[in-house]
Amino acid sequence: MGGPLAPPKPPAVPEKPRESRCSAGLEGQLEALNALNQILYQDHSIKELVDRALGHALGVVEAEAGSLLLVSRECKKLKFFHSKGPNPVPIGTQIPWNKGIAGYVFHSGKSEISQSPKEDSRHLDLIDKLTGFTTQNIIALPVKRLDGEVIGVVEVLNMREGGGNDEKLRFLEILSTLLSISIHKAWLVTDSHMGEIANFAGDCAHNIKNMLIPILMGTELLREDLQDIFAHIPKNEANPKGPSFQTCNEVLDLITKNAHCIQKISKELVDCVMGHSSALQFAPCDVAAVATNAIETLSFLSKEKGITVRTEGLALLPPILADERRLFSVFYNLIHNAIPEVQPGGTITVRGNTEADAVHLSVTDTGRGMSKQVQENLFSDHITSSKIMGNAYGMKSIKNAIEAHGGSLKIQSTVGIGTTIHFSIPIERLTSR
Repeated sequence: MGGPLAPPKPPAVPEKPRESRCSAGLEGQLEALNALNQILYQDHSIKELVDRALGHALGVVEAEAGSLLLVSRECKKLKFFHSKGPNPVPIGTQIPWNKGIAGYVFHSGKSEISQSPKEDSRHLDLIDKLTGFTTQNIIALPVKRLDGEVIGVVEVLNMREGGGNDEKLRFLEILSTLLSISIHKAWLVTDSHMGEIANFAGDCAHNIKNMLIPILMGTELLREDLQDIFAHIPKNEANPKGPSFQTCNEVLDLITKNAHCIQKISKELVDCVMGHSSALQFAPCDVAAVATNAIETLSFLSKEKGITVRTEGLALLPPILADERRLFSVFYNLIHNAIPEVQPGGTITVRGNTEADAVHLSVTDTGRGMSKQVQENLFSDHITSSKIMGNAYGMKSIKNAIEAHGGSLKIQSTVGIGTTIHFSIPIERLTSR
């Protein structure tokens, strides 16, 4: 005989839908806000704080991705400061500050929910195309300073459980407020630190300027002594393989020229620290002469390495309005950066031509070339120099100088083949200054 019958199973209870922490009641919301507050008041860098806060917020509202964009008022752009998700936006990517839902929120200063961005005329699909991401819904919120000025936008994308709603919006508005406080606090600390750096830099520049005076005086005394020494050496006794008066004179000229340049830069740095920095000094400028000056200044480095530095087409360029010192710095830094990358017997070529409304210039080397990753980060805060004692600031200086002239810059490079840095200066804009 069989055993007793088993009792019937109770009817299955439908599984309760999982709730997000935003809809889990007051206690859950307070817990989420307290955790967010703890994150933002920890002693981390601003990038770490933003990363952790965004990650926490995405979990609370059950979103797939999120970003913080900060404004760059000089170029009227919103720049991606941080991004999280399966297809994060590359740091530093910029969009016009009056485009997209982010641009709308930035200018209106009001939060926005878009449940169907593809049907929203304000949506800018440029970033989706760049990353391969598909935006299904979005909440965008302004990030404001304590005085109410909008400094950026927080975007949270692809929320489950019905997309964006007022409850999630309220939580994210608190996130936005706490983020703005944290960013403001970090900027205050940075400003204080930069003040200390400025004072130190001012002291260094002042000392360098003064220390160059005896070097210049000694150079002239040395020139007079060498002239006297060579004058007393009979031509038939001179060693053809030894140093000539011409070579010594060229070296002394080089020392004098560079010492004067360092003096000018040191004075400008002191003036900047004292709050007396002046605007760029635009004047008619011979591009060929400026480039040749930079090449001659670096001639001993290039000759020692066995590298040929040449020019093409510069003599045909028209005079342009430019700050000659800053333009010299562009050529100097580009050539100086290229020399260590080129093998003996290689070349560095400075080219120029005029097309329509711009003077187009380039510096091409036959060096090692750069990977795509290095090219993408070349002018960002993340690049480091491979040169001894280098800090990669020269590349940022180049970009800043070209943009100050209203120009643009791009890179072409192939590993094992070489690199070309292209830059242009718009003639029409310069002639209208």
